[in-house]
Order: sequence, then structure tokens, then C-alpha cells
Amino acid sequence: MTGVHSSVTAVPDRSYGLAALLDLLPHRGCMLMLQRLTVHDARSFTGEACWQDDHPFVRALGSPFVPESLLVEAAAQTTGAGLVATDASPGMPHGRQLGMLAGVRRCTFMHPVHTGLPVLLRATTRFMSPVLAHGLVEARQSDTVVASLQVLLAMPKAQA
Repeated sequence: MTGVHSSVTAVPDRSYGLAALLDLLPHRGCMLMLQRLTVHDARSFTGEACWQDDHPFVRALGSPFVPESLLVEAAAQTTGAGLVATDASPGMPHGRQLGMLAGVRRCTFMHPVHTGLPVLLRATTRFMSPVLAHGLVEARQSDTVVASLQVLLAMPKAQA
């Protein structure tokens, strides 16, 4: 029996804090959901989000829980920012700019998300076409899976 050897070299995770995220995402103020992004490889990213009780969307709901729509947006931001951050990676379409959320599929919320505690969003991605990316995202809070969903992002080539 012959063994299969991989030529993939392990690359250390790259972490992006808030200042670096502002270079990757156009979102500002209450629309920026992520506080940190970690790029594990060209197709795998982890985002970290945390909403406080005084966040405008949480306060408007009047509940101690984070609205599920914010989890969807955080999943899209994790996927999109990760793809933009890895744009120079081998095998990725080059010259990408952050696109837009094109769809959400198979979205399941298992547990409410509490304010004040971080949520880790683990995204695994692939390009379905030259301009359409698919992300499978799992959200965890305190080691409990709180949501899973698939996001579709339109990722056009950057304008010259």
C-alpha cells in the first residue's frame, strides 16, 4: 500500500484585531460585528463577536439575548473578511473585494446567545463560481453550539 503525502506546509494562524478588521471590512459602528478574526488557512477562519446590553440592536429588542439576525451578519463578516484577507493565497481567485451577502441557507439556531459573552464563529469556505463563495459557519458560545448556517457571498473582482 502506498502512502499519500501532502505538499501543504503548515502556516501559523494569522490574527486580525479591530484596527486590521477596519481595513478588511467597510462596516463601522454598530454594524461591525467582529472584534477579532483568525485566518487558519485559505479556506478556514474564526471570527469573534460579543454584544453588550447597550448595543443599539440588543437594546432595541429589550431582551438579554442577542438577535439571531446579528449572528447571521457576524457569520457573513467572518466569511467575507477571511476571504479578503486570504486573497493572495494560492488557488484563490485574485483581486477580490468584499462583496455582499447573497443568501443564507440551512440556518438553525439551537440556543439563545447571551449578551456580554464572546461568540466564536468558525467558517469553512469554498468558491462555487468565479464570483460566488459559500461559507459553512458554526457559532459557539461557552463551548456550546448555538447556531449553524450557510452563507453565500458575491465576491466580485476589484475595480481598477
